Amino acid sequence: MNSNFRLEKNKTEDFRFRHLIEQLVGQWHWFIIALVLALIAAWLWIKLTPATFKLSAVIMVDSRPKTGNMPSGTSTLLDPSMLPDNNNNAEKTVQVLKSARLIRDVIRRLKLNNTYSFNQGFRRQDLYNLSPVTVDFAGKNLPGSAFRLAPDGSNGCKISDVNVGGSDISWTKTVLFGDTLSTPMGTIVVKRADNPDAGLFTQSIAVTHSDLDSITTEYRDDVAVEVDNEKAEVIKISLIADNYKKTEDFINMLIAVYNEYTLEDKNKAAQNTANFIRERVGLIGVELGDVDKEIEQFKKTNNLTDIESESDIYLNSQNEFRSNAAGLTAQIGVADHMIGFLSNPGNRNEVLPANSGGSDNSIGQMILSYNTVLANRNKLLENSSSASQAVKDLDVSLATARAGLLASFQNQKYTLQAQLKAMNAQQSNASGHLRQLPEQERGLQSIARQQQIKEQLYLYLLQKREENALNLALSTSNIRVIDYAEGSHKPVAPNKTRIASIALVIGLVLPGGVIYLVQQLNSKVRSKKDVETYTTVPIVGEIPQGDKSRSMEVVTHDPGKDNISEAFRIVRSNLRFVLPSGKEKVMMITSSQSGEGKTFISFNLALSLAVANQRVILVNTDIRKKSNAPSSFNNGGSGLTSYLSGSETNVKNLIHKGKLHPNLDVISSGAIPPNPAELLMSDRLDRLIETLKQDYDYVILDNVPMLLVADAVIVSRVIDLTIYVIREGVLDRRVLPEIQKYHQTSKLKNMVILLNGGRQAGRWGYGYGYGYGYGNGSGKLHHKKTSS
Repeated sequence: MNSNFRLEKNKTEDFRFRHLIEQLVGQWHWFIIALVLALIAAWLWIKLTPATFKLSAVIMVDSRPKTGNMPSGTSTLLDPSMLPDNNNNAEKTVQVLKSARLIRDVIRRLKLNNTYSFNQGFRRQDLYNLSPVTVDFAGKNLPGSAFRLAPDGSNGCKISDVNVGGSDISWTKTVLFGDTLSTPMGTIVVKRADNPDAGLFTQSIAVTHSDLDSITTEYRDDVAVEVDNEKAEVIKISLIADNYKKTEDFINMLIAVYNEYTLEDKNKAAQNTANFIRERVGLIGVELGDVDKEIEQFKKTNNLTDIESESDIYLNSQNEFRSNAAGLTAQIGVADHMIGFLSNPGNRNEVLPANSGGSDNSIGQMILSYNTVLANRNKLLENSSSASQAVKDLDVSLATARAGLLASFQNQKYTLQAQLKAMNAQQSNASGHLRQLPEQERGLQSIARQQQIKEQLYLYLLQKREENALNLALSTSNIRVIDYAEGSHKPVAPNKTRIASIALVIGLVLPGGVIYLVQQLNSKVRSKKDVETYTTVPIVGEIPQGDKSRSMEVVTHDPGKDNISEAFRIVRSNLRFVLPSGKEKVMMITSSQSGEGKTFISFNLALSLAVANQRVILVNTDIRKKSNAPSSFNNGGSGLTSYLSGSETNVKNLIHKGKLHPNLDVISSGAIPPNPAELLMSDRLDRLIETLKQDYDYVILDNVPMLLVADAVIVSRVIDLTIYVIREGVLDRRVLPEIQKYHQTSKLKNMVILLNGGRQAGRWGYGYGYGYGYGNGSGKLHHKKTSS
């Protein structure tokens, strides 16, 4: 028995799956309804959802230093490996392209915070660059607002449906085109559109004005900027929006504004250098003019016209020394200026003048690299604060570079001064040979030397000015556009195929899920298989559900061709196998709770045995309450309680003869006693049963529910067979293990189960024998109510 029980347990899942499939097939109409509703919802979704387009542009970041277009001696300031984050230029560009400053400028230029639309069928149609009227909003930081413009004559329109800051305002006004009007939205001017492609103003147009911060945040969230190829530093810019032209213009304008900002940052160093050179050229020019006038005046005063021929050799040597000394002096002057510039804390974040390293190319490279790092730092500061770790790292790098530059210029100055000192010593030696020259000639040479120094410095600055101008003219952005914004004109949303597929899935899965959930939540006994799964108690039969419109009644009759009568005949036949010897005559019918139809089963089983020429007596042992069975079962006179209490000693006086059938007699419960359990425990019940067994083929006891009182266990001592009635849809499956315990512990003698109210009988294989070949005409099943 236990082996068979475990085998049935292993088959539980297969049964549940089969049962679920049967339930789904039986509820096919819900699938049709759900599928139709889902498809209607999908159609409405497609019609109501604005079409959106996806456009993308591809750019490449050039991270190499721009040295090819720079003059000699102006290459990088620092080794690129010393710069922080040198290899993530693409990531930096991504952050700049997503910056609020850049996107806000794009929105301001394209006026994307003002939208115009009208209803076209179920959808809202965006009139970007196609609206026949436009609205100019005066003032800054205006709240978000929305209103509607309707044509009013040929020269004006009517403003209505005003909403400011999310609140509706009852305000309407008619305004002429071009007039300035004060409104709850602020001061506005309504104009006719200049776009020749705009249509005529024949229908109302919805105008929405968004505050710049909120629309900037929306576009920052919507635009996708990502590194498409990390090695090649290729960046892809994508945007999905409901207007193809607007999306295209936004992406292209974003790239253009980025290029403008990049060139502006790069040109700051060149502009500062140009300003420095212009200032110095002006000062040196004035000084050079003063020297020229001094020479002219000296010659006039001393009547000097030529240099004596015998001093040519000394003069040539001295000229060479002067030339070298002039160059050294000029470089020392530049070094002095840069030392003062770098030592001044106020110039800490100022761009260094390029081309200030003189003949030392390494200093020129350091200046250029310093300016590059400073530009990166200022650009990063626009999207963060000085407390940012990245900004702090750049500040540390800049401080280190300034210290290195200051030391380099100081070393350069010391070196130049040493060279100048040596040069002056050589010049003094040569001058000793010229001491014999007239004093006037020496004075002239001294002035000429100053003139040469000024000329050298003047020419040097002019050369650097031209180099800086060339650098400014050749300055380019660090990105190159591979593909401008483009995409398919086919909308990416709504995806009709996908939405329809989802609707089909929902239409099929949702009702199935609901049915499955209902089944999972239903803890009642659903079929014969539930009983077989949880118990090993033999099932003697299954009584199908009868006509719900009829009240409780006796339905078995002879000849009965309906399926319920046939079911009781099957039960009658099965009883011969559980009572094989013929000596077992007493059967007790009980259940777990009220309402499972044990009295109905008792009467109809007794009647089924009676029509088979068996003498049957039906005893109502439920002496605790009045039953809703036929009146013979509730006779207020002599009954079972009368005999058990001793007030009636003659058994024949208790029996009601064959009112339902000649072979069926009945003993009613009698009056309701105050001590039913004690009466049932008396030996008078044993004597009564023995007496009835001598006169009848079957004695059927209709007893109380098993789980409510102990009467059924008390009466079980006198019986040969217990028929345990379980009604489908009434008994909780969690009670079945308790019934199994009754069987295993033999608490109820020779226990079998009779399933009542089977809804599946005759449909899916359970109880398939009922009504087969019977009925009226085409074999229809005529059910009668199975009541409690």
